[in-house]
Amino acid sequence: TKFGLMREEGAKEHRFEEFYPKKEPLRRQSTVDIKLDPFSGMVGRKVKQPKKKERPVQMEPVPYAEPTHNLYHVNKAFAAVIRDGYISRAGFQQIVEGCGVYDATPYVDHILDLFEERSDRLIIAREVMDALNVTLNDPGASAKSHMVLFNLFDEHKCSYILKWRLLELRAKRREDNGQTHLMIKALLALIDRLEKEADEAAAASGGRKKKAKSLPPIQKCVHKMQISFEEFSKALLEDPAFVICFLPPLLLCVKGRPGSA
Repeated sequence: TKFGLMREEGAKEHRFEEFYPKKEPLRRQSTVDIKLDPFSGMVGRKVKQPKKKERPVQMEPVPYAEPTHNLYHVNKAFAAVIRDGYISRAGFQQIVEGCGVYDATPYVDHILDLFEERSDRLIIAREVMDALNVTLNDPGASAKSHMVLFNLFDEHKCSYILKWRLLELRAKRREDNGQTHLMIKALLALIDRLEKEADEAAAASGGRKKKAKSLPPIQKCVHKMQISFEEFSKALLEDPAFVICFLPPLLLCVKGRPGSA
């Protein structure tokens, strides 16, 4: 019968299955590449390629991210507005205004004119930081830029920043000629720190500070309550909180990319 024939064919297949195993289709391996071999005369040969190990991405160290670097706070301000390594005009304006400047346009325009990429109002943050580092810390360029910042408050051209003048500016609450309230606050804090260091040095040496009660008020103020250029320059080189207060006028001291003519 029909069913008997089907049963008998199935038994034959089962009987010879162990002698004729089913062949599985070949699978192409992704690690096999066919390359021509000009010396063997073969059309091609299979060469197994070793697996490539993924190397961890090594980021370039940023010295400005160290808390001891004098541009540490400036670097933090830049990092807050960086997008893929670039800073937009709006982001850079936000940084300058955060330093207490009401009109940030001159400072932003100066930096964009020097560092703008592809006329899209974007600047590379690392290039600006490198330029600021040269302007602030390079022995050849720092003396001039430090003097420009110092002269903002040396209004009497006496080679000193006077405390009584800073107190007068703070009382008037006027910010002229590039002066800001953050700069005034930083300078007053510097004077207090210098006075404290002088007291500690005098106490350590076993002496006491001489009181100049017999001097006129103005002469006493000039002698005791002042900042020299050397003290001001040292604060710029060592104090990150002091540097960021003077960031706006420091930007105007930048002349271009490091290494450019």
